[in-house]
Amino acid sequence: MARNVALSEKAYNMLRRLKGEKESFSDVVVRLSTPSGGSLLPVVGLWKDDTEAERIYRRILRDRHASKPHWVDV
Repeated sequence: MARNVALSEKAYNMLRRLKGEKESFSDVVVRLSTPSGGSLLPVVGLWKDDTEAERIYRRILRDRHASKPHWVDV
């Protein structure tokens, strides 16, 4: 059964950018709402404190940014 869902223009554009060429909008919603990992309980408390966790998080963000393709017009 299909359902109609109202989205803001911003939400629609974000969803459209995430949609693969052969993927429906329903497929995108299911993919994004399906847990991809497991429980976080095994990693709780692995870091000494919030400062260390924040440092690790910032490094992850920096590495993600560095690994993204950067397009340049020539």
